[in-house]
Amino acid sequence: ALGSVSGGHFNPAVTLAVACSGRMGMNGRAGMKSTQALHYILVQTFAGICGAFTYMILMSGKTVALTPATGASTQALVGEFIFTFLLCFVALSVATGKNKLVEYFGLAIAACVLAGGTAMGPISGGSLNPAISAGLSFTDSTNGGTLEHFVSYSSVQFLGGAFAALICRQTHASEYPKEID
Repeated sequence: ALGSVSGGHFNPAVTLAVACSGRMGMNGRAGMKSTQALHYILVQTFAGICGAFTYMILMSGKTVALTPATGASTQALVGEFIFTFLLCFVALSVATGKNKLVEYFGLAIAACVLAGGTAMGPISGGSLNPAISAGLSFTDSTNGGTLEHFVSYSSVQFLGGAFAALICRQTHASEYPKEID
């Protein structure tokens, strides 16, 4: 619904991937500048925190902790990296560049969120989004939770986005200008 306005950016990892890839944005405009990406990421994170506090208010103070399953910290971080990478790579492949899937890119991206959330839900919570990780962590900290998992989760999520941009540049090399030797 917001694709023509902001490119439909709701995930800071995807925004980072678009900015790092140098591809045409989801709204059809030229590549995203780093200052624009930073503004998007700040607003997305603020919105994630507001959303989590809204949930907390509606649920009479109940929060959702951002914690891996017992004994599964490494698996949670690896899974968050893999599925955030997949989400970002699919978003870059179908919603940016010269050959966008105009009618279906939302479905492809939603399928990645559904697959990643379902696969990682029992292990990490299936966040796949630094803004969601921030919201869950900050609200849970009001109930005695910590922010430690926010740092680790968002770090691997941003790494997944950056890695997706790197791989996209390799797999879609024909869509980038040739380097002059």
